[in-house]
Amino acid sequence: MFVKENVMYILGVSQGHDASACLVKDGKIVAAAEEERFNRIKHSVGLGSPVLATKFCLNQAGITMDDVDYITIDSLDPVKTYGMQLKSIIRQGNFNKYMVKGLMRYVLNYYKWKMDGNPFDLKELGAAKEKFRFVRHHDAHAGSAFRLSGFDKADVLIIDGVGEMDATSHYIGDKDELTPIRRLSLPHSIGYFYGGVTMYLGYEFAEGEGKIMGLAPYGKNTKYYDTLKEMITLNSNGYTLSKKYFRLPNFPIDFNPVVEKFGDGPKTTENIDKQKKYRDIAFALQRHLEETMMHLLKEYNISETLCLAGGVALNCKMNGHILRESHIKDIFIQPAANDAGGSIGSAIELAHRMGAKTKQEMKHVYLGPEYTNEQIVAMLDNNKVPYEYHKNIESVAAELLAKNKIVGWYQGRMEFGPRALGNRSILMSPKRAENKDIINATVKYREAYRPFCPSMLDGAKKEYLEEPYKSPYMILSFQVPKKKQKEIPAVVHVDGSCRPQTVERSVNPKYWKLIKKFEGETGTPVLLNTSFNIRGEPIVCTPKEAVSCYYGTGIDYLVVGNYLISNKNIS
Repeated sequence: MFVKENVMYILGVSQGHDASACLVKDGKIVAAAEEERFNRIKHSVGLGSPVLATKFCLNQAGITMDDVDYITIDSLDPVKTYGMQLKSIIRQGNFNKYMVKGLMRYVLNYYKWKMDGNPFDLKELGAAKEKFRFVRHHDAHAGSAFRLSGFDKADVLIIDGVGEMDATSHYIGDKDELTPIRRLSLPHSIGYFYGGVTMYLGYEFAEGEGKIMGLAPYGKNTKYYDTLKEMITLNSNGYTLSKKYFRLPNFPIDFNPVVEKFGDGPKTTENIDKQKKYRDIAFALQRHLEETMMHLLKEYNISETLCLAGGVALNCKMNGHILRESHIKDIFIQPAANDAGGSIGSAIELAHRMGAKTKQEMKHVYLGPEYTNEQIVAMLDNNKVPYEYHKNIESVAAELLAKNKIVGWYQGRMEFGPRALGNRSILMSPKRAENKDIINATVKYREAYRPFCPSMLDGAKKEYLEEPYKSPYMILSFQVPKKKQKEIPAVVHVDGSCRPQTVERSVNPKYWKLIKKFEGETGTPVLLNTSFNIRGEPIVCTPKEAVSCYYGTGIDYLVVGNYLISNKNIS
């Protein structure tokens, strides 16, 4: 007689921007992936629920939706969420009938869902509406940070654009409990402050902020710092934004007063790094962000142990500044700090509330699909792609990298979150300064000023980083000693910094072995690592996508599993 396994499965779902799914079994993550990796649409903006990512998670666990006990969404239910926003609009006296009309339509759609039983586009997978639970957006972020940090006690700061009405939240994590201490609400959002100015500089909101972070070191402290100071005021609550520039529902920013103050923004972002005005605005923006975070640490009496999540926590320059310039001694930043991490956070947080043991240390994000050598060969044969099998593929790849070749490196389970961490990566030697320009121009097709990250052996971090700290997720910035800047110039930014991945043998043995072999060839335990994709496309998911990207770029060699592909003259 078959007896059902006595376990609790919780499916976490994050919708809208950076939609993702995560499956948790008895408080432990089984699988997680972003929808964009399957539908190939960057960020999956406005496409609803992560149906394809959900299918992957269920298949990875070998279960169906019937086996799932709860489905959790990283937000309050729509009636509460949009009701809060409606009240805020009315309170401000900025009663825009079109905005209210849109919010009311969402509420009506929610009631329609309640009546026809269509739970957020997952009905086709058998999702029953009675299984759905809602976790406040910032509570989900906080759960993803503290409960996976390995810390017994810590302060938790959630900094993003907005979740419901929350923009900045402070929690205390103590053993198994997360206690909210304070919340800053819209329109006062440091995420919208940074994102709004990013839009003025010609980039998309929730997409271009990382580019502005990379542009900032090219600028200098000028009058634009004082001009931006008019937009944000630091105080005992944390900070407030000027209602002249930020007000509901004109989010993320009201451009009219910005243009009055700064003049027109750039007509194009091409060669924006050559234009002093915009370099200096980027510099001022990054400086204000760092100063605001330092103020929050002091005003909120943050302890020496800190957890961070929310989209702003992806700003590695800010994170490095905190670790270097503040009293913080231990820090954990959720590697999927953006909204994709909401699926992990809501699932982990609900699992805790349902009695599961969720405290653990997140040691890696290799949570997506993987393909066997047999599956890889079948794909290569079906598409008539020539290849060579190599038992010691790490040695072969290291020799090519030592000869300054560009290598696509595709191994194991796909990473969750925005960074490629040695399983879906494009690699090159860091030892020549021109390699940065070569990859930007011939592989990534992106702005020339943007830097690349180093992957280094964890044991080498004391040699290559000033004031080193473990950094497995490329989410902290460090200064590189001057004598080492000359050795690895392709991964050192204009200000002498880098945002490294420190690789431990126990976490990713194959990638560790590759870097170790490269060290044997060159004496340098560091590789230039960038995500396996081109500008505007998601990171590759399947072996076929890796091959397609390879043939469409200037990558010299492709390693997929134990197979080397090098003939680029296929018709």
